[in-house]
Amino acid sequence: MKVTRRCFLGGMAAMPLLAGPFSGLCESGDRIPVLFDTDIGTDIDDALTVVYLLGQKRCELLGVTTCYGDTIARARLVSAIMTAAKREVPVHPGSPELVGGKSVSGKVPQAEVLARWPHREEFDPDSAVEFMYQTIKARPGEVTLLATGPLTNVARLFQRHPETPKLLKAVTLMNGSFRLMLPEYNAKLDTEATRIVYETAAPGGRVIDFDTSLQCRMGKKEARERIRGGAFGPVADMLEVWFKTLPLVIFYDSIAAASIFEPDMVRFKTAAVKLRGNLTIPSFGRGSWHISVDVDQRRFKDHYFKTVAGV
Repeated sequence: MKVTRRCFLGGMAAMPLLAGPFSGLCESGDRIPVLFDTDIGTDIDDALTVVYLLGQKRCELLGVTTCYGDTIARARLVSAIMTAAKREVPVHPGSPELVGGKSVSGKVPQAEVLARWPHREEFDPDSAVEFMYQTIKARPGEVTLLATGPLTNVARLFQRHPETPKLLKAVTLMNGSFRLMLPEYNAKLDTEATRIVYETAAPGGRVIDFDTSLQCRMGKKEARERIRGGAFGPVADMLEVWFKTLPLVIFYDSIAAASIFEPDMVRFKTAAVKLRGNLTIPSFGRGSWHISVDVDQRRFKDHYFKTVAGV
């Protein structure tokens, strides 16, 4: 079985949770402008994260961009959730080409639910990067970029507009495997993009990795009981498609989103990151990236479902 972020590996030892390095970034009551870059439609955690951001009262969701393969189908899935939530947020698909120029089909298994849920059909193709840049440029020093898929859009943004990192408030990723040292799904699908992003001096750079994410999971029975109604309508439908792959929900991307608003929920270590093949290799104690090493799993789950209640 190939090792991806969709594999479940148990048995991770719990570590005492210490305050993270970002506890001053989000005081209670502050609203944080967020751009969300996602490969929604493959794993279920991206859809769960869309609902979280809609429910998070401290989140000013400026827009959603989609990456990898059929980015328009992914944009339609975002639209289906927005429609169910009765919200309007700009949605822009990225290019189906990876940074190195290879075009990928990137099939979207959960797109089968689109026949059952109202959604917007037409989107401007390959409009993600320019939308991201114009949005960030309009609000220098304010925007947090949350990226939870392959880093194609983010790398292109940094390449085409090299001043962008200095215009951002922070960058938060779901990416990599820094202790189990596995070829994590997001990092390996566009390795050149991954290399570019980690070699960029991103402000407030945080990474929630595969290893940490495994601690926050939910079985099929609990998921079916808790993920339903409102904005969760299309997500529950997408969940059943996901269960054909794995009878388990792991909150990879939602932990990354929650860490923007509850940073002391996660413990981080500073590291520099290099790519070796499709592996993310950390040098802890060096560099400017902050890599997750632990999460308060009970607090996360309570926080997640309290946040999304009524969305």
